[in-house]
Amino acid sequence: MKRLAAGGSISEHQFTELKAGYKFLSSLDHALRLTVGRTTRLPYANQKILTLIAKRMKFYSTDEMLDELTRRRIGNRSAFDEILAINR
Repeated sequence: MKRLAAGGSISEHQFTELKAGYKFLSSLDHALRLTVGRTTRLPYANQKILTLIAKRMKFYSTDEMLDELTRRRIGNRSAFDEILAINR
């Protein structure tokens, strides 16, 4: 991503969004694997597991963690859509 930004292929804003999204999702994936094993799916129905994951990630609540997940997904999707629009 640094090379794409340095070469002008993506904007600084897009780079920031994608990098922040990557860091969050990587951290979430790590916490998820530590908590439930190899799965890559969030156990939305299991509040106890979600609470453990949120605590590992230093969130005050599962809602806060899930809100951040939503923000990161939207930010990444927005950056991705902008990149595709530029390169058409």
